[in-house]
Amino acid sequence: MGEVLSVLDEAAQWLNTRGISQWPARFEAAWVEEAILRGETWLVTAGDKVAGTVTMDWSDPLWTDADAAGYVHRMAVRRWASGLGVCEFSTGQPMPHSSGPPSTCGWPA
Repeated sequence: MGEVLSVLDEAAQWLNTRGISQWPARFEAAWVEEAILRGETWLVTAGDKVAGTVTMDWSDPLWTDADAAGYVHRMAVRRWASGLGVCEFSTGQPMPHSSGPPSTCGWPA
């Protein structure tokens, strides 16, 4: 849980310094704990370093009209990993613009 919170807090701070108030300045453990326990939160790695985190929820109160859908929440990357293509976890294939080390998202948080 510590790595997830660290990545989210770093991304939130970066957003906040740019005047974007999408996320709180700091994430509370209680906000991510249930998703971690349900196995819906992953750490994204680049090489052997944690580069980001993503949560896939299977319901969302804002989208009640969808029958079978997944919702990506709390997707964030560390600033050093920006532009490395760490989102390839969704397909398992390198993104066309990726020039960094291979990234995977198979490591549960």
